[in-house]
Order: sequence, then C-alpha cells, then structure tokens
Amino acid sequence: MIRIIILIVCFILAVQAPAHAGAAVAKAKGGGPKGPPMPQQLPPGYVMTPEGIKKVPEPPQEEEPAEPVEVKDIVGLDQLKESLQESSEAWELIINKEDKEVVVGEFIKQYADQGVTIQKPADYYVAMIDQMAVASADMLAMPFERVLQVAAVMEYDFGNGQNPDLLAQKILGPQVYEKNKQRLMAQSQPQGPMHQ
Repeated sequence: MIRIIILIVCFILAVQAPAHAGAAVAKAKGGGPKGPPMPQQLPPGYVMTPEGIKKVPEPPQEEEPAEPVEVKDIVGLDQLKESLQESSEAWELIINKEDKEVVVGEFIKQYADQGVTIQKPADYYVAMIDQMAVASADMLAMPFERVLQVAAVMEYDFGNGQNPDLLAQKILGPQVYEKNKQRLMAQSQPQGPMHQ
C-alpha cells in the first residue's frame, strides 16, 4: 500500500516540477503566487506510461569521446545543495546516513528561513525519502526541496500557516490524499495481540 502511495506521489512530483521552477523564477523577479505551485504537465523528457512516469531515452549521439573526467569522491555541502536544487539524483550517491541527515537538515533550515516549520527530525525524512526513491527512482528527477515538501505534507508536518489537511488535499490530489489518510490512520492504530 505504501509503495502505491509513493508511486502516486512520484507522479505528482513529476507533474508539479515545471511549474515549481517557473514560480521560483517569478518569485526571484518579485512576482509569483504565494504557496506551492500546481503544474499541469510532466517535465520535459518524461512521459506517462501505464507503468508510471518514465524518462524518455535520449537518442544515441555520434560524438568524439570526451576527455577522461577525474571522479571526485568528496564534494562540499554547498556543491551538493546546488546540485539538489536542480534534481535529487545526487541523493542516491550519498552513502552515509549522517550526511543525508545533514542535507535534509539544511533544507529544513532553508524552509525555516522562509517561515515554514518542519517538526519531525531529519533522520525521519531520510528514511522516508530513501523508501520513496526505492519505489520510484524517477522521483529523484525533481528538486530536493520539492521532494522534502511532499514528504512533509504527507506527514502533516509542513507548517506554512495553511490548514495541514487542506494543504495535503491541494498538494497530493484527491486520490493520493485519501490513500495517505488511510496510511496515517493505519500507522496510528495499536499493533499486536494485546491491542486487538
């Protein structure tokens, strides 16, 4: 059930990413609507198939081989955050759980600087985002800020002054919203033979 929800959320992320980028540009220019954007199309290079969102393979190009590139094992936090502003693909390259917690903590701080509170700890969201990425790697094509926002909205932990339930309906859409409510209710039910 959680995998279905995660797949649906990944679809929502794919649909919302282009408008999110446009809203950021409009905001930087002094305009743009308040609140999260609500895009209506998939980002370039992605298509909807019966199996879900798929990246369109790029046609092979006949080019001369590029000069060998030296692989760097260590990148700074600023470089990583800059990369994650474009897409979350670098998330899978972070092996150390503590490093992922630092990254999530930085994005939580970034939201706090914008007046948005996220109460659950970074390690909680590291585990949740790792599960979402396993269920649908296409989700990682979205900016990390958006991935964290959807995860926090699903947990009713995105404190931007809006009613959390209405915000979840708006961000997740009716079907995912209902499945997410069921997931949260199932999590809140006592487990074990003593509680039956």
